[in-house]
Amino acid sequence: MRTIAFLLFLGLFIVAVGCKTAEQPKVITLVPQPVPNQGAAAAAAPDDLQSFFSEASIKDSSDTRFFSPSEAPTCPEISVATDQGKKISLGPGKRGFAEQGYVTLIVFWHVEYHGLAAARHISDLVHRYAQWKVRCVGIVEKTPQANLSQTYVNDAHLAMDLYYDDLSALKEMSSEADAKVTTAVPSIFIVDRKMKLRFYRAGFRFNLGRVQGPLPAAIIESAPAKQSIEDYLKTILNED
Repeated sequence: MRTIAFLLFLGLFIVAVGCKTAEQPKVITLVPQPVPNQGAAAAAAPDDLQSFFSEASIKDSSDTRFFSPSEAPTCPEISVATDQGKKISLGPGKRGFAEQGYVTLIVFWHVEYHGLAAARHISDLVHRYAQWKVRCVGIVEKTPQANLSQTYVNDAHLAMDLYYDDLSALKEMSSEADAKVTTAVPSIFIVDRKMKLRFYRAGFRFNLGRVQGPLPAAIIESAPAKQSIEDYLKTILNED
């Protein structure tokens, strides 16, 4: 009787282990590095921006796309401008935009409250996961305040190369991601190590105590459990 009970228990244990293995793929241990000066007061936006910090500046969409490695489209080539207004092409293997072996975060942002927050959050992720060859490209929407973006990047020590867009590049990237919303700013994309477009999110929500004034010292994305940009980034980093 004891032998039968033991065999029954052993069988159930093997089934349980098998099910767990199927549901939980093997992952590497990701130990994020601290963000420089994260405990200090956040860099304030340029004074010229304070008048633009209003409820009207909050633009958000829940549109999110995530592609498996086999389904993901190749990152498209797009045309953007430098701070001097010169048109250049960014694409797979060009200017650090999407290169073999690197994971690239691409953030389209504007010089308004949520755009500044999105840019800094993505930069923070680069600092935290840089050891896994994560980097960032920032593309700023051309608005009357766009010239202030470089000042903010410098003052806040953001880890990103900076370019400018009239929304045509954003439309092309969003369309490639089969997005319902193609001109939402800010928008975030993730390109994987094989130069595939894996993730897209239109809009950026974060926990803020107020709408006016400096950004919080730490940007904390407001997203459902296991659906933050960082969660998707870690999923991609865990892949071979």
